[in-house]
Amino acid sequence: AGVDIAYARLLQTFKGLSFVVATAALLCWLIRRGTRLLGDCEARFRLLVERSPDGVLVQTKGRVTYANDAMLHLLGIGDAASLLGRAFIDVIEPGSRAMVRKRMSQMAELDVPVVMDEETFLRADGTPVLGEVSAIPARACGEDGAVVFVRAITQRVRQTEQRVTAQRLEAIRSLAGGLAHDFNNLLQ
Repeated sequence: AGVDIAYARLLQTFKGLSFVVATAALLCWLIRRGTRLLGDCEARFRLLVERSPDGVLVQTKGRVTYANDAMLHLLGIGDAASLLGRAFIDVIEPGSRAMVRKRMSQMAELDVPVVMDEETFLRADGTPVLGEVSAIPARACGEDGAVVFVRAITQRVRQTEQRVTAQRLEAIRSLAGGLAHDFNNLLQ
């Protein structure tokens, strides 16, 4: 009977150790696989944001913590280091800053996104640029903030204005031609 108990203890110990080793190996494999998948996912996300034709800016506590190349181009800034750490409100036209502050506080308090608003930004040289803005509340670097998406629309607005002006001129030309024709008929 004494030999059977010792043998049973040894067998239980061996089973326990083999279970621990198998579990540790499985966990290591899962962690490595998860890390690799996470790295792949992060690389795809980084590619998506970096290559986006729209400006992407992350701000936390009112300070810029990230801006992609499209946002730097939109603001006329060559180096991201000159923008990082600056107050987000500094890139907004002074006349609109109060409204932007209000929207930012509402977004933070209510945790609701800003959907397609037009906003005028200031380029590094001081020229204004019109943009369509969307923003979502987000946590970045352990702090509350927002991810801001900006699409430059200055050129589109100018083209629309030129098209409307051309249509008005065409309408005036047509009206003038009709009046001249009617006046010519009256004279004859």
